[in-house]
Amino acid sequence: MRGHHSAVLRSAVGAIAASLLAVGGVFLFTYQSMVPLLVEDDARITMRDLEVLQSRFQESGVYGVAAAIEELARRPGNAVGVYLLTRPGSEGRIAGNLDGWPQDVAPHQQWSIRRVRMRDGVRRPAGVATVLLPDNTWLLVGRALPEYQAFRNRIFEGFALCVVSLVLIGTVGGLLFYQALVRRIGAIAESADEIVRGDRSRRLPVREHGHEFESLVDCVNQLLSRVDQLINSTRSATDSMAHDFRSPLARLKTRLEMQLTSPRSEAELRDTLATALAEIDTILHTLNVLLQIARAEGDLFRDQWTSIDLNELAQDLGELYRPLAEEDGLELAIETWQAPLVIRGHGALLAQAVSNLIENAIKYSVAPGTVTLRTASDPAGAWISVADHGPGIAPGQHEHVLKRFVRLDEARSTPGAGLGLSLVQAVAKQHSAVLSFHDNDPGLRVVLRFPPRERRTSRFLRQRIAT
Repeated sequence: MRGHHSAVLRSAVGAIAASLLAVGGVFLFTYQSMVPLLVEDDARITMRDLEVLQSRFQESGVYGVAAAIEELARRPGNAVGVYLLTRPGSEGRIAGNLDGWPQDVAPHQQWSIRRVRMRDGVRRPAGVATVLLPDNTWLLVGRALPEYQAFRNRIFEGFALCVVSLVLIGTVGGLLFYQALVRRIGAIAESADEIVRGDRSRRLPVREHGHEFESLVDCVNQLLSRVDQLINSTRSATDSMAHDFRSPLARLKTRLEMQLTSPRSEAELRDTLATALAEIDTILHTLNVLLQIARAEGDLFRDQWTSIDLNELAQDLGELYRPLAEEDGLELAIETWQAPLVIRGHGALLAQAVSNLIENAIKYSVAPGTVTLRTASDPAGAWISVADHGPGIAPGQHEHVLKRFVRLDEARSTPGAGLGLSLVQAVAKQHSAVLSFHDNDPGLRVVLRFPPRERRTSRFLRQRIAT
């Protein structure tokens, strides 16, 4: 869990640091924006007094300036005025209420805020402007800024309070988040450990649907369900393959052994070899279909997808299977939509899936009759269907017939391995399509429906998670 500790700690520290930077930026912006407004009048009064004193120097010299400073200092309401008239060197101060010339103030500079030492020895912020008079006398005029000092104190106090609050809230929030995260990850780790130990029915706990974290858990649970389904399907397929292949392989082995142990005529030998080849062809065909299903379920053909018109697909397959239907005394009718029905998919796999449906319809229809191949579109999407007037499939058997190596009783007398509809279902899932069975009264109508183009992307993502 050390990695979780460091990750949560880094996240908490990063969030607090980012919040402090943001708050510091806000306080700095507020401070820089408000200070000019607070001292605007003080700067204007200071510059006006400086002009007055410079004019007095022109009229009465340095002593006139000293007298004017005394007048300004005694002016009613001028308790915040700051003045100093001095000469450099040992002669010192001539007039004013400052103890001495501030060290960080030049003898000739524009108005600025400085900390100056008053005659009572206390350093206070003041807005000052200075000028060097023609007789080398230094003149400083300014105003103390108690509002500026109070505002700055409030700014610093507010910033300190925010820093303490953010650190406190961030620390407490980080601890609470850490505890919740540890509990959540602990529950997930416990479930994952049970799954690793072999309990494939176990799923990650979901506490609140719709939450982003729970959505991720849902996706993982879907993935686990799909893996469990594939394992069960593989196990069932393996068992079915072993059962279905045992009989033809045993017959093949028996015939070959009989040829080796007892003399046979050339005709009997040829008949045995032909039967053996037929059994081998059946086994190879079954294995090829299983390979196609595995590739379709594994989505290994995505790079071979192209644009496919369902109308053209139906016309091509209809022309291909019409002679086969006619041989069995059936009519193959083709009904296509009036506009192109273009989808994205794998042409060969879709053709194989629809071919399986057509072959099943021809195989189980009773002559004379009609097999209908139809394409159409509605708000739910484009679809292609195959309908017949055969025995149909009972509603309770619809899910059952999609499993591998499943053959209903009425199909036992016909050749096949019970993989045709499994392949159709695998191709449907690969194309985010829905395979459904409907009563054709009488007979069966099988529909392969593709989602609308605008919904196909999101549905494909969900299918990718599920597969």
